[in-house]
Amino acid sequence: MHNIYHISDQILKMIPQVDVSSIDLYLCSDMDLDKKYHAIHFIVSKKQLFVLNEKTKEIQTFNQKDIDKVQIEYCLTIGALYFIKNNQRRLMAYFSKEKSKDFAILEMNLISLFNDDAKLSEIDVKRLETSNQKVCPKCHTPYLPGTRICKKCNNNRNMLKRLLSYDLKYKKQFFFVFLLLAITSMIVMITPILTGQILYNEVLDRNGRFYNQILLFIIVYLLIKIGGTLTDILFGRLLAKLSTSVCYDIKVDVFQSMQNLSLKYFQDKETGELLSTLVNDVDNVYNYLVSDMPYFVKNIIQMISLIGYLLVIQPLLTAFILLPIPIIVIIFIRFRPRIRQLWEQNRIKENRMVSMVSDTLEGFRVVKVFSGSKKEVKKFEHLSQDVSQTFIRQRRYNVRIYPITQMIISLSVIIAWGIGGYFVIQSKMQYGILMTFISGLGLIYSPIEFIVNFLFDYTNRAMNCARRIFEIMDSQPEIVEKEQAIELNTINGTIEFRHVNFAYEPNNPILSNISFTVPANTSLGIVGKTGVGKTTIVNLLTRLYDVDSGEILIDGVNIKEMSLKSLHKHVSMISQDTYLFKGSILDNIRFARPEATFEEVIHAAILANAHEFIMKLPQGYDTLIGEGEINLSGGERQRISIARAVLLNSKIIIFDEATAAMDTQTERLIQESIYQLQKDKTVIMIAHRLSTLKDADRLIIIENKKIVEEGTMKELIQNKKQFYELYRVQKEALKHIGVSDA
Repeated sequence: MHNIYHISDQILKMIPQVDVSSIDLYLCSDMDLDKKYHAIHFIVSKKQLFVLNEKTKEIQTFNQKDIDKVQIEYCLTIGALYFIKNNQRRLMAYFSKEKSKDFAILEMNLISLFNDDAKLSEIDVKRLETSNQKVCPKCHTPYLPGTRICKKCNNNRNMLKRLLSYDLKYKKQFFFVFLLLAITSMIVMITPILTGQILYNEVLDRNGRFYNQILLFIIVYLLIKIGGTLTDILFGRLLAKLSTSVCYDIKVDVFQSMQNLSLKYFQDKETGELLSTLVNDVDNVYNYLVSDMPYFVKNIIQMISLIGYLLVIQPLLTAFILLPIPIIVIIFIRFRPRIRQLWEQNRIKENRMVSMVSDTLEGFRVVKVFSGSKKEVKKFEHLSQDVSQTFIRQRRYNVRIYPITQMIISLSVIIAWGIGGYFVIQSKMQYGILMTFISGLGLIYSPIEFIVNFLFDYTNRAMNCARRIFEIMDSQPEIVEKEQAIELNTINGTIEFRHVNFAYEPNNPILSNISFTVPANTSLGIVGKTGVGKTTIVNLLTRLYDVDSGEILIDGVNIKEMSLKSLHKHVSMISQDTYLFKGSILDNIRFARPEATFEEVIHAAILANAHEFIMKLPQGYDTLIGEGEINLSGGERQRISIARAVLLNSKIIIFDEATAAMDTQTERLIQESIYQLQKDKTVIMIAHRLSTLKDADRLIIIENKKIVEEGTMKELIQNKKQFYELYRVQKEALKHIGVSDA
């Protein structure tokens, strides 16, 4: 059997029960008919469809005569697949949103695959091959049921190895950190011995080796304390520098990974979740690496060393005081899973609250204009209340644990006093050794809580944060540059769309069979109602998205063959949604070409009709804009963005409603500048105001996902079809308010 798809071993064992020699299509749902996470598998082979139920082991066979139509219905979070025969629907499977594109392929291709000459497109095959993977491509371990999570690659050990790779960049610094920790641990361990056994048995006892040498004892004790303090200071300084470096490295890697991802990734993610990962998760991880882990080592050294010493000098009493330790550990282990769960719930709810605040601030103008402040406050109160309730539940669990453990520790101290006092009275133990035991109890029991928290709480929390961090780092962009991509240093600027199809969501195409050509050094206007796909066309040209099928070519070269850097060098876009970075006007215009001279910036601003208003600002081109600085009008911001595109001097310029925020006079001035540039540029313009497009060489009209008309404005008006209706409506509107369209 020729198998180009990843199929689970369980299904491979079922396949011999049916006549499958080659596979034309294979996909599986991630839910069964009961909406449980048990897959149902669909295999098309030799004009037959086999449906295999992974849970029940049932196999169904369908031929072309059994199915009139394949239908998919989408709910809020899941979809359902139906087969229709004689107007009767038969439910075949449920599937999650992640599988929706796969089932769109099945819906579009199943009936045709019953024919001998039908086959899937290369894009669909690649899509299904990736989606149907049941094993991790790195280690070939099966994914966890219902997920694409590899238990082996994402276990705590492997997460810790990846995190420690950041520490390994600073081996020398970490060596000194642990050396200082060892010294500090030794000093801490010496203290109870010095203030107990040495003081009472050697300094205050007449038979001691240092009897009556109080001054010597004080000097030695003081020197040890000073040494410990200096060690702590040196440790703190080194750790501060090291933690900053590690945190910097992780955050830069996460942010760099974000920059490499495609636009769709950010549309599918909440802003608050990404901000939380970049800030909170990274902070948790670096605290674990440079704070929790060193102190864990310190406490282990301290506790083991002190227990070993006490076992040597008094094994029986040491055994008694160690008895409560397993009880305390069991208590922590028993309660920690629930506390971790509450911490995770709290983190999720805090992310929702951050996302809500972020959305409110971004849309603050809308909130104020529509008097939505009270509504937003109520939403925030509700989310904040959820966070508070989770925190309260977490604190309730904490207060169950700590009083009990403190009571056990207190009992162990009482037991030590009782048994130790009896030994002293019976002359079986010196009083100084008893005092060493009592002082050492705190140094044994106090690290236990931290050690248990480290093993069962801090580590799991840090590893969960690490998984979210590495999920971003490991995410593959949908827009991938081809190996040995073509670098085009210069282009003529001819643009060609060949039978382009595209959909943001499966089974809901935005563009269907779009074909047109824009010769070099000419202009094209794109006209259509809101939502017909005009902006989508230019998004595809700039490879913010890739076509589902068809080709887009520049000078005869498929843009998928070009390097992204080369493509974006030759294609610039000015959209209605203008974004300026916080900084000076000069830096904003220079964003695409940081090396541009000041004279080039001024020339670009003049062409964009921005120079005059810039020079009227307090510091001219050095005027700062953004939060807390000078605020510009929408038209002024748009002209700066146009100057930025002009400075890049791309061969292809796209204007997506670029002049929508401007008054008529400013728009005409900019249009004059645009058409001065047009003699050696290829220009694509999208506009609702047809007057903006009156000088375009050609126009195309998009309607119902297709090009319904194309030609010059004069030709389209004479044709009296869709464009003429738009022209007539706008002309009548202008007449109605007493304005000529001339």
